[in-house]
Amino acid sequence: MGKAKRNTAASGTEKRNKFLAILCTILVVAILGSLVIYSNLVTNGFFLRRTVSATTENYEIDNAVFSYFFNSYYQEFASTYGYYFPIDSSVSLKGQACSMYNDGSTWFDFFAGNAKNNLSNILAFCEEANARGITLDEADYKQIDDAIDTMKATAKQAGVSTSYYMQAMFGTGVNVKDVRRALELSALASKCSKEITDAYSYGEADYDKYVAENPYALLYAQYASFDMKTADTTEDDVKTATLLQGYLDRFAKAATQEEFEQIAFDYLRNVAYAGDEETTDEKIQAEVDALTAEATYVKDNAVSEWAFAKDRKVGDVYTEVSEDKTTYSAYFMVAPASLDTYNTVNVRHVLLSSATYGSDEAAKAKAEELLASLTGVSALEDAFAALAEEYSEDTGSNTNGGLYENVGKGEMVENFDAWIYEEGRKVGDTGIVESDYGYHIMYFAGEGDIAWHVQADNALKNAKYSEDSAAINKKYPTTFDDKAIFELDI
Repeated sequence: MGKAKRNTAASGTEKRNKFLAILCTILVVAILGSLVIYSNLVTNGFFLRRTVSATTENYEIDNAVFSYFFNSYYQEFASTYGYYFPIDSSVSLKGQACSMYNDGSTWFDFFAGNAKNNLSNILAFCEEANARGITLDEADYKQIDDAIDTMKATAKQAGVSTSYYMQAMFGTGVNVKDVRRALELSALASKCSKEITDAYSYGEADYDKYVAENPYALLYAQYASFDMKTADTTEDDVKTATLLQGYLDRFAKAATQEEFEQIAFDYLRNVAYAGDEETTDEKIQAEVDALTAEATYVKDNAVSEWAFAKDRKVGDVYTEVSEDKTTYSAYFMVAPASLDTYNTVNVRHVLLSSATYGSDEAAKAKAEELLASLTGVSALEDAFAALAEEYSEDTGSNTNGGLYENVGKGEMVENFDAWIYEEGRKVGDTGIVESDYGYHIMYFAGEGDIAWHVQADNALKNAKYSEDSAAINKKYPTTFDDKAIFELDI
């Protein structure tokens, strides 16, 4: 009897153990399944779109859209300033101190702050657009479609899916719809901004008044500058000081720019690069050729005060030694301060990128094909404008026939600028120019306004826009949820 009871008890224990094992297995499977589901939800942006990070009177922005603005600035900053401010992409931005500040802020704080500033401005102008009855039209939506198509083409060229590309660029969980929403907000704000600035109107009397009230604002001086440092030589302090002062005295007596540059060449060859066989005369000459630059006025700066003095003339030389006696500097006046009196230019272009056509060769071939199609065409500028609106990938001009008006010297990329300001350029000239953006089919549309008039006009409009923008941002404030923003997985 006792034995039978023990067997029955053992049997019950065995059944319970089997049940617990099965239950544990079910729980493990359930947990693993939940983790997979959770991971998919994160990847698909489920939580991003249900987390509100910014609100205004008529707009509610989720973390997916905020992530777009956050990462857009991050990508732009890393591309432009990454060399100077390296960021470890393998480590969360929340755990990396921002090297631009000394207050303990992280890179996450830095990029979130910039995204908030940008987004609050965009939302304020979207609110103002609603108040003014401004809406996006077919052309605006086409620009957005084109931008999305360019991203898809870039993803395809890189051999990745559109989904992967969007998340790699704008954050985990961000998809095409999120990007489209962000672009729509940006486009509406931009359209409102343009309507406001298009209403600004100034003339020559305004320009004269601006110059009278801001005498240095539009002046440009051109001078060659050269620095000599005690670190350039291994001589003892006394010999070094004597050597550098000797060169400085030579610079002070230079009668021409050529003589000034020859002294600089002599110093580089025989002092700074003495014994350096890798630094050829050609490299040194290139360094010397880059000594001359255009400068604007800087208040309370000794060199600037010298350069912008009213009695300054070509050939004047200024020298100085730094307070710590480590740098000896010389300056040669090439062109005294003056207003830019040259005429700006008007130009049309069609931009074709290798991302769209698959390669540089294909983009160039298409550019040549389109340019050839204009041969013998009457009303050439109209035909060119039509090409720009159909083919150009430059969103800044492809809705107005590829036209840029009143382009000043140095405003465009180097090859573009060189073409439009080439001596002898005349209305109707066409050509193809290559840049980092792709291939530009060019059409010279003629001279624009006087450069300093354009500069004064821009200064007046910028000042007015700053006032209007500040008022609009104050009128339509944005409320941010920093806790929600911090949930971004970056």
